[in-house]
Amino acid sequence: MVGGVELEATAVFVNDTVASSHDVTLPSGVASGKLLVMFARAGRTPSDIETPAGWERLLHGHSAARQVVLYRECDGLEGGTVTISVTDNDGSPANQRFVAVTHLVTGAALAETDFIEGSYATGDESPSVTPSWGSAANLWLAGYTARYGDWSVTLPPSGYAMAGEAMTGSGEASAYSFVCADRTRTAATEQPGPWSLAAGENEQISERCFTVAVRPAGAAPPPPTGVELEATAEYVGSTATTPHAVTLPSDLATGKLAVMFVRVGRSPGGFTVPSGWTTIVDGHTAGKYRVLYRACDGTEGSTVSIATDDGDGNPTDVRLYAVTHRIGGAALSEGTFIAGEGVPSDTPPNLTPSWGSAENLWLAYFSARQGGWAVTAVPTNYAGAGTAIDASSDSHTGGIAGASRILTATSEQPGKFTVDTSDMLNERAATVAVRPA
Repeated sequence: MVGGVELEATAVFVNDTVASSHDVTLPSGVASGKLLVMFARAGRTPSDIETPAGWERLLHGHSAARQVVLYRECDGLEGGTVTISVTDNDGSPANQRFVAVTHLVTGAALAETDFIEGSYATGDESPSVTPSWGSAANLWLAGYTARYGDWSVTLPPSGYAMAGEAMTGSGEASAYSFVCADRTRTAATEQPGPWSLAAGENEQISERCFTVAVRPAGAAPPPPTGVELEATAEYVGSTATTPHAVTLPSDLATGKLAVMFVRVGRSPGGFTVPSGWTTIVDGHTAGKYRVLYRACDGTEGSTVSIATDDGDGNPTDVRLYAVTHRIGGAALSEGTFIAGEGVPSDTPPNLTPSWGSAENLWLAYFSARQGGWAVTAVPTNYAGAGTAIDASSDSHTGGIAGASRILTATSEQPGKFTVDTSDMLNERAATVAVRPA
């Protein structure tokens, strides 16, 4: 992003040997006028990460500061490392493992009183942040950390790119890892959402997530005029029931567009399109999967009820999965503002919208019956846009993965999603285009 706030470089530090002092690697290129932002975690309780001289603590994720976000306004004297001490709760030195991901940021509004803000939450979803300075083309940083260090990330939060992985690789209880992702987006509020993760030998515990906003220097730009994927909600209905209260993204206000890919796990099985929603892709004669959309009016609420059936319209308890997007800047005043195509394949099809060439939002989807799989890569040039995959590989389960990109084109053919197994049934894929206002 030329001229705005930007993540310039990242340094990763992992010390899998216990010590009470750690010389943490900093990114290259540190100079006066830049900003350092560090996500760090020490080993198991009790321990506190001491804030080094010249740094400020923005966040900590525990009553004891075992997980922290630190920052420093650079003066060019930082050198290649910073020494960070770890203490017990009583202040005495504590020998602990230590991991850190440190970002070098340029173009931050360091002259302003408020130029960096954030929040933290327990669990695997990076939380919402509403910076005090209002809407701006902010750099948003998302971080996730957990106990046991041999887990891995399959996809960062929707719309984000990976930005550093400090992985110990150890399955011991005193080992931890920290991962980060970033995006630049004009918004007053941002909620990165969930990380897609693969457990190691032990299921990760003591999960903490962080979201940080860095303000750009200069006047805030006008709101974006193009179409944009703003938020994603995922629903995994792994219990066979009817109806399902499917989670929707927050802030579905008038002028926004909601797009949902939904499928059932069971065969035979189907579902009824909820009132106020319209089908743009109907991927099976029995209604096993569809892409739906709704021009929002602000009455949507946080969930929508979807009733499942046996494929012939008779109410039946069935598992159900959905990925729903909140989209801003769509051409809702036009007669045609969304197009879609689905295929019984593992590759999203080519799509040529009727409105001709435009800077469209393109959505690619892949789904299959029989869960237990994970996406290891989305189509080339696309960013992950949500997954809703059952952990069970029972033949009556299923899953969905989404991805998105902005591209000016008359037509688009997304590539394949890469998954970690071929042991799936009834693979289906779809491509959707949303027209910009």
